Amino acid sequence: MSSRLEQLYDRLEHISNLEGEKILSDAQELLELSRVKKHLHGEALAFLIIGQYHLSRGEFKEAKGLFEKALKVSEDHFEKPFRGRILSALGGAYCKMDQYGKSLRYLFEALESIDPFWEGATYNTIGVIYRNLNQLDNAITFFEKAKQKAKELNNHI
Repeated sequence: MSSRLEQLYDRLEHISNLEGEKILSDAQELLELSRVKKHLHGEALAFLIIGQYHLSRGEFKEAKGLFEKALKVSEDHFEKPFRGRILSALGGAYCKMDQYGKSLRYLFEALESIDPFWEGATYNTIGVIYRNLNQLDNAITFFEKAKQKAKELNNHI
């Protein structure tokens, strides 16, 4: 792995604030370098970050397409927690597009393997879906799970 590729990967792997064009340009550079170096994990991470950037800007279909690319690149190649993060992001995109059935399918699949840091956000998204479907008991259950996960992680969700 080249040093610039390592720098970008390390910087973007744990990022949670996707504001600003710098994030987008870094992720695009990571994508280009990863493709040249055939670094599949970097390529999937770049698709994920670029997708999250578009999701934060309300560009849901664009985000969904990028998450699907990340998922395709990750098939059979990555550890489960990273794949769970991609599935959660894809579920979040479907939630934003009011496609709750698809969203729940991806979110529940994500919960089978996701890193604890992203688990709380996944529970929260499931709670939002159930609230939107007026299934308030289910919504409360998942909001409480999200709250508990936040407490476990010292409110870092």
